[in-house]
Amino acid sequence: MKILIVLVLVAIALFWAFSLVEEPCMPSIARVFKGKADIEAIAKAIDIFEQEKGNLPKELKELTPKYIEYIQEDPWGKRYRYSPNNEKGLLVFSLGSDDKIGGEGSATDIYLNTELSKVKKSIQKPWWGCN
Repeated sequence: MKILIVLVLVAIALFWAFSLVEEPCMPSIARVFKGKADIEAIAKAIDIFEQEKGNLPKELKELTPKYIEYIQEDPWGKRYRYSPNNEKGLLVFSLGSDDKIGGEGSATDIYLNTELSKVKKSIQKPWWGCN
């Protein structure tokens, strides 16, 4: 009986300790936040371009180097997507880690209005599987 109690206490302690460890998920969370920050910078450059020229750029490369130093790849090594003719208005986005429409966690699509708190909650925490 004593062994069973000790095993249960050890299991509870390990579960508690592992639930505090978010570090393995930080790369996924950091990538999502980096993607959001990049998109905000690109959107600002597009706004300035539009104010000066009176129209939206046809391609993101029109922004460099005057409005933004360079357009880097998203945190997963893919290009940022840009759709100036979208009926919702300006659209700059990343398709996330899976490079497909939709997804959760680090695979979520990242837009200018993405709520990072919801994305952060959807990124899996250990036992063991950050995406």
